[in-house]
Amino acid sequence: MVSLISLCFVYHANRYTLSRSVGLNLESPEVLRQGLAHVTDLTLNGLCRRKM
Repeated sequence: MVSLISLCFVYHANRYTLSRSVGLNLESPEVLRQGLAHVTDLTLNGLCRRKM
C-alpha cells in the first residue's frame, strides 16, 4: 500500500519540478493517462505475481 501511495503522491506533489526536469507537461491528458496506466500495471503485476 505504501508503494502505491508513493507512486501517486510523488508524481502529483512534484509535478512542476518533474515537468521541468524531464521536459514533459505532466498535467497533459495523455501523460496523465500513461502515468495511470503505468501505476495500474505495476500494482496489478505486483499483486498477481506468484511467489516461488
